[in-house]
Amino acid sequence: MKKEFETLQHNVLWFQSGMEKQLDEAVAAGDFDKAEEISESLSKRHLACKIAKAADIRDYVAWKKVSILCDWHRQQKWGDVSP
Repeated sequence: MKKEFETLQHNVLWFQSGMEKQLDEAVAAGDFDKAEEISESLSKRHLACKIAKAADIRDYVAWKKVSILCDWHRQQKWGDVSP
């Protein structure tokens, strides 16, 4: 159980991925070239996840704006032009 949950960050148990375990093993073995490659792969994956989440949020915000405008237009009294 202890190996599965390696670190405690912000009072949340953190599960290490396979790449993180490989990185720790490479550092422990002194293979810093391999550790650097794994670290770079991890950072690229992390950045890709952040970009994907940002794109999802952008799409949701655009959908929400259209939804709010449609609701607003449905609530208007189109026959009555007086303020």
